[in-house]
Amino acid sequence: QDIDRAVDLLKKAAYSNEPEAQRIYGFFLINGFRDVVCKNVKEGVRLLRLAANTGLPEACVDLARLICVGEDADRDDNESFRLAAIAAEAGNVNGIVLLSKHYYHGRGTEKNFQKVVDLLRIACKEGSAEAHSCLGILYKEGNGLPR
Repeated sequence: QDIDRAVDLLKKAAYSNEPEAQRIYGFFLINGFRDVVCKNVKEGVRLLRLAANTGLPEACVDLARLICVGEDADRDDNESFRLAAIAAEAGNVNGIVLLSKHYYHGRGTEKNFQKVVDLLRIACKEGSAEAHSCLGILYKEGNGLPR
C-alpha cells in the first residue's frame, strides 16, 4: 500500500479531466486526507463540479449533498435537486434517496409525498438500507401514506 503514490496518481488523473478522479481527489481536498492532501475546499468543490458536469452519477450525488447543506459550498436547493435527479435517472440508489428527500422537504421542488414514497420503494428494491429506514419512518409518522 502506497498512499502517497495513490494520491499522486489520482491528482494527475483529476487534472487530466478524468471525472472519477476529479470526484475522489475533490473529496480529498474538501475534507483533507491524512497528512497527504491539505484541505482546500474551494478547489475540491471546483473539481467535484467538473466531475458532476460530465453527468457522473456519484459526483452528482456528492455535489448535491454539499450544496443542499451549504456547509462547504454555497447552498443551492434548485441545483441540488437537479443533480439528485440526474443521479436518480441514471439509477444511482443514493441519488434516488436524495431526490426523495428533496420532495419530502420541498427543496428545489414542491413537496410531493407520493413521489417520496415511490422513490423510496424503488431504492428499497435496490437494497438501500437508508431507503428502508426513511420509508419506515414515513409509515410510522403516516406522512402521505394511507392508513
